[in-house]
Amino acid sequence: MVSTLLAVASMLGGDEDEPFDAQAALQNMLADTFGQKPAEVLSHGLSRLTPWDVSGRVGLDNLIIPDLQEGLEGQRLAESAMAATLGPVAGIGVNVLRGVQSMAEGEYLRGLEAMMPSFLRNPLKSLRYANEGVQDRSGISIKDDVDYAALVGQFAGFSPSEVRLAYEGKAAINKQDRALAGRRSTLMEQFALAAMAGDEEGKAEARVAIDRFNEKNPSRTIKPMQLAQSVRMRQRRIDQAQDGVYLAKNRRDAMGAGRFASVEDDED
Repeated sequence: MVSTLLAVASMLGGDEDEPFDAQAALQNMLADTFGQKPAEVLSHGLSRLTPWDVSGRVGLDNLIIPDLQEGLEGQRLAESAMAATLGPVAGIGVNVLRGVQSMAEGEYLRGLEAMMPSFLRNPLKSLRYANEGVQDRSGISIKDDVDYAALVGQFAGFSPSEVRLAYEGKAAINKQDRALAGRRSTLMEQFALAAMAGDEEGKAEARVAIDRFNEKNPSRTIKPMQLAQSVRMRQRRIDQAQDGVYLAKNRRDAMGAGRFASVEDDED
């Protein structure tokens, strides 16, 4: 039933100015109609009635890509998916590298946790949840308190249902925000490139698209002053670039690090 509703929602869709996430739209509709917990169960299965989410471990999709760590996005999500697909041997190497990187960034406990095998990583994560709640890598709290039963489940390797739900909500918000921000940036770039090329027709087309975006997203309005500033900034970056690199004046002391790529051989 849920898959059918998702298919229908996907066909209804949105457009570039109003990004549409069928999964999030369906979950919001179910939550508005039935309440949060029934919607969660309908979306993810009966295990969401318990403190532990096992849907990610028993779903048929895991025959292709195993369950992935919560809260991952972008490059980190891709790395985790690759490691999971290639198997445990590759996963060990990726986890060690990820742990070393975390330690280099000053996150020693997270780094140690990442490098541990699963049977040790889950207890460490459970202890971290108990001590500091669930936080993302920037320190923002996703869930302040995790109940005891959920901590026991995490200790045994089952993600807490409440944590999964919190991460799902955060992911839906971030996905929508990135889509809108990306569309806004694309429109400003479209106008700037046309302006710099003296393409009046291109500028007019960009303005029509921008007006449509502004009408649908009033809180993210692209203003004429911002367009003019975008053109100036892009032209300045081009004019002041050196050896293919643009740096602000107060950061040009870094240019010397790449001089090996631009030094010409002395002529005899």
